Amino acid sequence: MGFPGARLADRLADRVRRRRKWCREVVYLLSSLTLEELQAQGMLKLKRGYRVIESRLHPCLDITLGEDRSRVRTPRPARILGTLRRIVMSLANTARRRLDFRQGKLLGKEDRLVVWRRGRKPTYRSPEYWAGLPDEITVRVVRVRAHVPGFRTRSVMLVTTLLDPVKYPPQALAQLYLRRWEMEICFRNLKTTLQMEHLSCKSPDMFDRELRLHFLSHNLVRRVALEAARRHLVPVQRISFAGTLGAMHTFAEACLRAPSQKAQQRVREELYRLLAADLVPERPGRREPRAVKRRPKPYPLLTAPCRRYREILHRNRYRRPANKPISTRAELRAILINPHERIP
Repeated sequence: MGFPGARLADRLADRVRRRRKWCREVVYLLSSLTLEELQAQGMLKLKRGYRVIESRLHPCLDITLGEDRSRVRTPRPARILGTLRRIVMSLANTARRRLDFRQGKLLGKEDRLVVWRRGRKPTYRSPEYWAGLPDEITVRVVRVRAHVPGFRTRSVMLVTTLLDPVKYPPQALAQLYLRRWEMEICFRNLKTTLQMEHLSCKSPDMFDRELRLHFLSHNLVRRVALEAARRHLVPVQRISFAGTLGAMHTFAEACLRAPSQKAQQRVREELYRLLAADLVPERPGRREPRAVKRRPKPYPLLTAPCRRYREILHRNRYRRPANKPISTRAELRAILINPHERIP
């Protein structure tokens, strides 16, 4: 056989029910096992096992997590994104556990310690990885009620590894849960304000450097905002990230022109004062929809190098050459592919 490592080829026929009708399905099996090993493990069991992958793994990765729509082509970023998708899917599968407050050690009202045992191995995990996980893990299950002004009180189940009920009371965990929108703001600052949404590097090393540079810039801006909040006793969450970045650009030139270190210190103190004075409104429990506010331009995608295009078509309108009008699509295609050739 032309497949490397294949030692057995077989043809399996089975009756399946589709759309309320019974039909005959034929599956061709290629395996690296011998016939004796395959019979010992159960040929039909392995044959039906691939349906679990098709119905659980592939729809979650390709449709829900958008792996088919990914435009990443370099190996290292593709592996990183693939690992992140599988981590998200593992967390989602773990979240399916049923929580029972009648089990575990009672820590307080609707607060218990529960032992979660390792369940059945998912199909997308290797046996080596699954064997390296602990047999059981102790988690804390807390039911808290989130009170947001203007909205109904919601009951939320929180599962955490912060096991100390004195150091981490349930209300503190509830406040931490309500602050999750700050992570969305942090992602917006990275992707929109610092323009990390589209990375231009192609090699893995430059891709890693570009990511680290964005993270370094983000931490630098947040450090200046934190210093302004500490000196003037204001919440750091109410200091605008975009405003801090713009103020740093403005005051950097003034700081470079300062004749002495004392003058530079006065410039920095003025920067901290302005940042602490211009606070954003306080909006507790803020949640925004994941929707695009600005509509994209109705232009097609640039699928070829710019030098091969004389013009980009949009809305079925295009500029015709001055020497001769374009009459057919073939002539238009020839102009786009060979822009330096003239139409006879």
